[in-house]
Amino acid sequence: MALASVARIELSHINGQQEDAVVLQFALSHPNAFLSGADVTVVKTACENFLNFEHNVPSSASNFAVGEWIGKSMSRAAAPLFSLYTFDLNDSSGLNGQPLLGAPQSMSNMALLIAPDSASPGLPQEVALCLSYRADIVGVLEETSDGADPGTARDRPRSRRRGRTYIGPLTTTTISVSDDNTRPKVEVRETLTMAAAKFAADLNAASVNIDWGVWSRVDRLVRPVTLAWVDDAFDTQRRRGLAASTRLEVAV
Repeated sequence: MALASVARIELSHINGQQEDAVVLQFALSHPNAFLSGADVTVVKTACENFLNFEHNVPSSASNFAVGEWIGKSMSRAAAPLFSLYTFDLNDSSGLNGQPLLGAPQSMSNMALLIAPDSASPGLPQEVALCLSYRADIVGVLEETSDGADPGTARDRPRSRRRGRTYIGPLTTTTISVSDDNTRPKVEVRETLTMAAAKFAADLNAASVNIDWGVWSRVDRLVRPVTLAWVDDAFDTQRRRGLAASTRLEVAV
């Protein structure tokens, strides 16, 4: 077996409905063994620090935290749920998203999310910021011919080294409005990228080498992340949108 893990954070909605929870996931590479209890705690702490990371933005002389930009629809009374799943990279069922053991290696409550800006209403549930990241791409082509089954779509080796996770739902504090567009504030993007860097650094406290990684199902590898970024545009995760509760009709 070749083992890797996925750290999973589940944020509860204030309505308590499972289908409205928000899930963030981070792939982890580590030596070919199950992580010890102490190292699982290191991963959990890194996840907590990511959500509640505070960054001082010199241009505004203020501290900003990832958690305070998470909308009020996410519960501050119910603790986020941390789970660690372990997979066999050589198992095709695991590559399709099924954990090796069928259940998490570890599951526990995390520290509560910090309070949101009380004066800031929430954006629609599906609005998010995309935290993008990649592994080393030196010498790796964007596209190559498909040697396995010629005549079909081209292979995209670089895409196997890129990943993303969507941070949201968000509050209106995150937006910068001008006459021609609405974009995320620079300090929001800066704080989120710094939180990502701290997440990777916090994993160094483990007794073994744990790296935040990009999981390639094609290559059956988890490669260490070397760069993370946030673009100056919001993303939409339609699957996070609330279902309609009523309908307004008009006869025509």
